[in-house]
Amino acid sequence: FFAHATRWIDTVRGKQPFFCYLATNAPHAPLDCPDDYVAKYAGKVKDDVAKFYGMIGNIDDNVGRLLDQLEAWNLSRDTIVIFLTDNG
Repeated sequence: FFAHATRWIDTVRGKQPFFCYLATNAPHAPLDCPDDYVAKYAGKVKDDVAKFYGMIGNIDDNVGRLLDQLEAWNLSRDTIVIFLTDNG
């Protein structure tokens, strides 16, 4: 999701104001995320919880990459990023 959004922003940045609504499917069932994110929590919590936490870590990393890219493009000062979740 984030890679596609970043590529799209790259095609419109500087040409016009843009609105990007990025709705991730995580952290929700099915609990599926890259193994390296699950591994951080494996053995410390139940398997499903490790996957859930891994999904949150993955989102955190991707939001960070998006914010870094906006900074690199000199868009961060004039861009509003709103992060919402329905998980509490």
